[in-house]
Amino acid sequence: MEMNLQRLAEVEQRCRSNTRRIDALERKEEVLQRLATAVEVLASEQKHLQENIDRMSGKIDAIEKKPAKYWEKVMEKAVTVLVTAVITFLLAQLGVAA
Repeated sequence: MEMNLQRLAEVEQRCRSNTRRIDALERKEEVLQRLATAVEVLASEQKHLQENIDRMSGKIDAIEKKPAKYWEKVMEKAVTVLVTAVITFLLAQLGVAA
């Protein structure tokens, strides 16, 4: 009988220990669940941030190309004027009247 009482006491002790461990695990699981949710939100925000960066990158590229296009047009017109002047001078030297 005494052995049964001792075993019962051991089982009750183990039960209390297991209950504390289960409670601790449940608290940890709740923390992990909140962490997983926070990571999910961060991933979503990062995706939106990347989309904004990509969109802004395209706009920046267009802005950067604008002066280059302007410079190309200026140079094209300068070359055209220069070539026209040379041809006009040569034609004038050859005596071709306009």
